[in-house]
Amino acid sequence: MRVALVITRGDDVGGANVHVRDLALGLRDDGHTVCVLAGGEGVFADMLRALDIPVVVLPHLGRALRPWQDLRAFFEILRALRDFRPDIVSTHSSKAGWLGRLAARLLGLPSVFTAHGWAFSDGVPLLPRRVYRLAEKLAAAIGDHVIAVSEYDRRLALDLRVTRPGRITTVHNGIPTLPQTQGADCMRQPPTLLMVARFAPQKDHATLLRALESLPPALDWRLRLVGDG
Repeated sequence: MRVALVITRGDDVGGANVHVRDLALGLRDDGHTVCVLAGGEGVFADMLRALDIPVVVLPHLGRALRPWQDLRAFFEILRALRDFRPDIVSTHSSKAGWLGRLAARLLGLPSVFTAHGWAFSDGVPLLPRRVYRLAEKLAAAIGDHVIAVSEYDRRLALDLRVTRPGRITTVHNGIPTLPQTQGADCMRQPPTLLMVARFAPQKDHATLLRALESLPPALDWRLRLVGDG
């Protein structure tokens, strides 16, 4: 089987990028032919090349909403899919999910969208939440199936009538088997906490800091934050 994976950003590495990388490797190891379509040059595109995973860079595909750029990105996706001739299109992240499913529909190709969290979840301002919900509802009607990475996301999509129960499935993210490593030294004082996440509002470093602030002053600890942004 030939599988095209479409993701919005090729210039950064987040959870969705790692998922696409591992999915591409797993599909290739199972004997399938894969190609990743990613927006922009950068660390993710370089990572795929280092793993000998074919990647098509889409120069005009980006996260921000820019209608003229998005139209050009759509035609880039359309051209790449025509050249690769996949049996199925797997889309990841909101912008790639919308444009990728539309391109697949026009080419008569089946498509699936993996929702790595919804843009209309709680905490998003009301007007953008309504716009994102409508956009995802339209896109779900274009594609063939939606994968939610958590049961919360599946229930949220159903509760808001983004799609029907038979068109969305929960598939939890997995990780490769890791080698045995030495456990943490629980007796080390002071204990060191480590948070690995990009510095972005949705990663919510503030909650961790507030929790640590609530600890008794007599408790000693160290915190290390690893990420960028």
